[in-house]
Amino acid sequence: MTLIVCLISLQGARLVAADTETESESTSEAQEELPQKERDLVVLTNGQEIEGRLRELPDEGAESIILVVPDGEVELSAKLVRAVRPSLDHRLENLKPDDAKGHMELARYCMLAERDEDALRLLRILHARKELSNRHLYLLAMLTDKSGSHTDALALYRLYKQKGGTNSQALERLALMEKIEAVYNKKRQEALEKTDSLPPIKDGEEANRKWKSENTRWSNSTKTQLISQGSGKRTNKVLQVDVSSGEKDKAIIVLRDRFDLSMKNQLTFYVHNPDMKKLRVSIAVKSRGDTRPVYYESRANTLVKNDDWKMVNFDLTTQTFKSEASKWAHKVGIENLKDISEVQIQFWNGKRSGTVLLDGIGFAALASDGM
Repeated sequence: MTLIVCLISLQGARLVAADTETESESTSEAQEELPQKERDLVVLTNGQEIEGRLRELPDEGAESIILVVPDGEVELSAKLVRAVRPSLDHRLENLKPDDAKGHMELARYCMLAERDEDALRLLRILHARKELSNRHLYLLAMLTDKSGSHTDALALYRLYKQKGGTNSQALERLALMEKIEAVYNKKRQEALEKTDSLPPIKDGEEANRKWKSENTRWSNSTKTQLISQGSGKRTNKVLQVDVSSGEKDKAIIVLRDRFDLSMKNQLTFYVHNPDMKKLRVSIAVKSRGDTRPVYYESRANTLVKNDDWKMVNFDLTTQTFKSEASKWAHKVGIENLKDISEVQIQFWNGKRSGTVLLDGIGFAALASDGM
């Protein structure tokens, strides 16, 4: 992999990319010139350094700068200033949406400052605008891979190769990921074929309604796909849910509709977990409240990684749900089951990616051995 080394000129804070051949000469200087993580830094011509918050980032040719310090403000003549190093946060705040060069420079800074999440966000913006060179496309693929979003990373590595990328590490990683994908697809197909061994069931809510991904404010990203299996009278529809790793605890799919669950007070479905070791699964519902919907979440069931389907049941009448009113302790029941506006199925994947298969999702009268 080509190492990106950032050098900052004293006048314009200009970034220059250097190859690995100059690593020993440039690395220490680049590290010294990194922008501050929390405070802006002004270096005077006599070598003195002053930390604070720039009232505004100075333009080239500015006659003076104003630095806010704990005791007030300091106005410095530009003639006394050798270098201005704005903090990363300050530069990110002032980055103009259409400044492609600024996005790329700050992405490099963020990588050197070990702020991969910020670098990833900036590179994704450029990629969405088709303003990312193939060299930097590899950096995006690498950071995406490092974040745990391997499905997205695989697509980026493939695009890099398609555009003529020749970096040996990138191509080796792509080859390995494609081998893993082939094994995974084979196992997934074998799992899907096992739907024939399930008890004869009618297509349930996996086929009759549209399940959607929950907002990424609350959930890791998901992708749902309805797959038809078998033929003739044995045709069966299975909901495939691809969950991506992320910063949230769980990935969530949502069914929004109006439900009366006062009599059909058990949620039942078959689930197959071929990828993730000890995946926890829970459900949540929203019922009508006095002023807004009330959220209730169940305890989680643990599904071990295996090649079998498992039937799980969630009893909606137990006093084991949590809500804001219970201060998020699992000790309350769902009120107003006659008016439910939302049902969620939650997969506690955290930093893991994988696929879960669902079949026979339905609501039924409570069974005596419900979970």
